[in-house]
Amino acid sequence: MHAHHKAGGRSCQAFLSCSRDSTHRTKRKRRIIMAIIHLTQDNFDAVTGQGLVLVDFWATWCGPCKMQAPVLEQLDAECGDSVKICKVDVDEQPALARKFRVMSIPTLIAFQDGQVKATRVGYQDLASLKDMLK
Repeated sequence: MHAHHKAGGRSCQAFLSCSRDSTHRTKRKRRIIMAIIHLTQDNFDAVTGQGLVLVDFWATWCGPCKMQAPVLEQLDAECGDSVKICKVDVDEQPALARKFRVMSIPTLIAFQDGQVKATRVGYQDLASLKDMLK
Protein backbone atom coordinates (compact mmCIF):
# COMPACT_ATOMS: atom_id res chain seq x y z
CA MET A 1 0.00 0.00 0.00
CA HIS A 2 1.25 3.47 -0.84
CA ALA A 3 1.23 6.03 1.96
CA HIS A 4 1.57 9.75 1.33
CA HIS A 5 0.91 13.10 2.90
CA LYS A 6 0.84 16.74 1.92
CA ALA A 7 3.94 18.82 2.42
CA GLY A 8 3.81 22.22 0.79
CA GLY A 9 1.62 20.90 -2.04
CA ARG A 10 4.04 18.13 -2.98
CA SER A 11 3.81 14.39 -2.51
CA CYS A 12 6.11 12.90 0.10
CA GLN A 13 6.67 9.30 1.10
CA ALA A 14 7.90 10.05 4.60
CA PHE A 15 5.68 9.71 7.63
CA LEU A 16 7.45 12.38 9.66
CA SER A 17 9.17 15.54 8.57
CA CYS A 18 11.88 17.28 10.52
CA SER A 19 12.63 20.94 10.77
CA ARG A 20 15.05 22.92 12.91
CA ASP A 21 14.08 25.82 15.13
CA SER A 22 16.30 28.69 16.16
CA THR A 23 17.98 26.56 18.85
CA HIS A 24 18.73 23.84 16.26
CA ARG A 25 16.72 21.21 18.12
CA THR A 26 14.91 18.83 15.83
CA LYS A 27 11.13 18.95 15.94
CA ARG A 28 8.99 16.16 14.53
CA LYS A 29 5.66 17.09 13.00
CA ARG A 30 3.05 14.43 12.33
CA ARG A 31 1.35 14.70 8.97
CA ILE A 32 -1.93 13.30 7.72
CA ILE A 33 -1.29 10.03 5.89
CA MET A 34 -3.48 9.27 2.91
CA ALA A 35 -3.35 5.92 1.23
CA ILE A 36 -4.51 4.31 -1.96
CA ILE A 37 -6.97 1.57 -1.02
CA HIS A 38 -6.79 -1.84 -2.67
CA LEU A 39 -10.30 -3.13 -3.29
CA THR A 40 -11.63 -6.67 -3.38
CA GLN A 41 -15.07 -8.18 -3.86
CA ASP A 42 -15.39 -8.12 -0.04
CA ASN A 43 -14.76 -4.41 0.56
CA PHE A 44 -15.77 -2.79 -2.76
CA ASP A 45 -19.35 -1.78 -1.88
CA ALA A 46 -18.45 -0.51 1.59
CA VAL A 47 -15.62 1.68 0.29
CA THR A 48 -17.35 3.03 -2.83
CA GLY A 49 -20.77 3.47 -1.19
CA GLN A 50 -20.09 6.83 0.46
CA GLY A 51 -18.55 10.00 -0.89
CA LEU A 52 -16.43 10.54 -3.97
CA VAL A 53 -14.27 7.56 -4.96
CA LEU A 54 -11.95 7.02 -7.93
CA VAL A 55 -11.30 3.37 -8.79
CA ASP A 56 -8.43 2.32 -11.06
CA PHE A 57 -8.90 -1.10 -12.67
CA TRP A 58 -5.37 -2.27 -13.47
CA ALA A 59 -2.95 -5.22 -13.73
CA THR A 60 0.68 -5.70 -12.75
CA TRP A 61 1.73 -6.55 -16.33
CA CYS A 62 0.07 -3.47 -17.91
CA GLY A 63 2.53 -0.78 -19.05
CA PRO A 64 0.03 2.11 -19.15
CA CYS A 65 -1.21 1.03 -15.69
CA LYS A 66 2.34 1.42 -14.36
CA MET A 67 2.45 4.92 -15.89
CA GLN A 68 -0.92 5.74 -14.25
CA ALA A 69 0.22 4.82 -10.73
CA PRO A 70 2.36 7.93 -10.01
CA VAL A 71 -0.43 10.18 -11.31
CA LEU A 72 -2.86 8.54 -8.88
CA GLU A 73 -0.35 9.03 -6.07
CA GLN A 74 -0.06 12.72 -6.99
CA LEU A 75 -3.87 13.03 -7.08
CA ASP A 76 -4.06 11.36 -3.67
CA ALA A 77 -1.45 13.78 -2.28
CA GLU A 78 -3.31 16.81 -3.63
CA CYS A 79 -6.94 15.74 -3.20
CA GLY A 80 -6.91 12.78 -0.81
CA ASP A 81 -8.99 14.62 1.77
CA SER A 82 -11.91 15.00 -0.68
CA VAL A 83 -11.71 11.80 -2.73
CA LYS A 84 -10.78 8.19 -1.95
CA ILE A 85 -8.34 6.73 -4.48
CA CYS A 86 -8.69 2.96 -4.95
CA LYS A 87 -7.29 0.20 -7.13
CA VAL A 88 -8.70 -3.12 -8.34
CA ASP A 89 -6.28 -5.70 -9.74
CA VAL A 90 -8.34 -7.24 -12.56
CA ASP A 91 -6.36 -10.50 -12.43
CA GLU A 92 -7.13 -10.95 -8.73
CA GLN A 93 -10.71 -9.58 -8.92
CA PRO A 94 -12.13 -10.67 -12.31
CA ALA A 95 -15.74 -10.56 -11.03
CA LEU A 96 -15.43 -6.82 -10.30
CA ALA A 97 -13.94 -6.22 -13.74
CA ARG A 98 -16.87 -8.06 -15.34
CA LYS A 99 -19.43 -6.25 -13.17
CA PHE A 100 -18.21 -2.87 -14.49
CA ARG A 101 -17.59 -4.17 -18.04
CA VAL A 102 -13.87 -3.42 -17.93
CA MET A 103 -12.54 -4.50 -21.33
CA SER A 104 -9.30 -2.45 -21.44
CA ILE A 105 -6.98 -1.29 -18.72
CA PRO A 106 -6.38 1.04 -17.14
CA THR A 107 -10.05 1.87 -16.72
CA LEU A 108 -10.84 4.58 -14.19
CA ILE A 109 -14.33 4.89 -12.76
CA ALA A 110 -15.48 7.71 -10.50
CA PHE A 111 -18.25 6.88 -8.03
CA GLN A 112 -20.39 9.31 -6.05
CA ASP A 113 -22.17 7.63 -3.13
CA GLY A 114 -22.02 4.23 -4.85
CA GLN A 115 -23.23 5.40 -8.28
CA VAL A 116 -20.99 5.58 -11.36
CA LYS A 117 -20.33 9.24 -12.11
CA ALA A 118 -17.74 9.01 -14.92
CA THR A 119 -15.57 6.46 -16.72
CA ARG A 120 -12.32 6.91 -18.62
CA VAL A 121 -10.29 4.24 -20.42
CA GLY A 122 -6.53 4.46 -20.93
CA TYR A 123 -3.84 6.56 -19.29
CA GLN A 124 -5.17 9.84 -17.84
CA ASP A 125 -3.08 12.82 -16.82
CA LEU A 126 -3.66 14.69 -13.57
CA ALA A 127 -5.83 17.39 -15.18
CA SER A 128 -8.08 14.75 -16.78
CA LEU A 129 -8.54 12.97 -13.46
CA LYS A 130 -9.38 16.20 -11.66
CA ASP A 131 -11.88 17.08 -14.42
CA MET A 132 -13.44 13.63 -14.10
CA LEU A 133 -14.01 14.19 -10.38
CA LYS A 134 -15.74 17.61 -10.70
